[in-house]
Amino acid sequence: MVLDAESPGAIELARSLRDAHPEVVIAAHLASPDRRLWEQIERAGADLVASRGAIGRALRDLLGKLDPRAEAGVTKRRFALFDAAEVAGRLALIAAVEDSPVGPVAVYRTPGRLGCIGDVCPHQGARLSQGGCEGNVVTCPAHGSQFDTTTGERLRGPADVAVKSYQVVEEAGRVWLLWT
Repeated sequence: MVLDAESPGAIELARSLRDAHPEVVIAAHLASPDRRLWEQIERAGADLVASRGAIGRALRDLLGKLDPRAEAGVTKRRFALFDAAEVAGRLALIAAVEDSPVGPVAVYRTPGRLGCIGDVCPHQGARLSQGGCEGNVVTCPAHGSQFDTTTGERLRGPADVAVKSYQVVEEAGRVWLLWT
């Protein structure tokens, strides 16, 4: 589905299409670069946003990347978290996102890798993003539970379960959350 992001109701249409048909690839185009509108349509569910002149090439590239997933029977949803340039060169916690479709998440960078985990400690609900991070280990600020920032694995209690981990990718200058 290709939408004109500047048309009235485009954001609501993208959101309703995404909710009703999660398997559909939604692309949106803009006549002029409007960062606010670009981010709104991404957050509403667009898998791709491009300028009007580049939409064909960008859509062809995206569909080429989706083929292996379709063959494997796995459809992943995408949510734009932030611009990669905003966090370039930073290590440890690079972003806490409150309003993702999977709930609050925290994104961490260790040398050569991005990791994303749920941002709520399963022990008593403290925000892990407010805790200390050393290497790929985050420590809950409330009671000291520790989790691996790339896998969500519980390394030390009092929490007795892991936190959910999510795949994140950097594409076209954006960091995306992927989930099924």
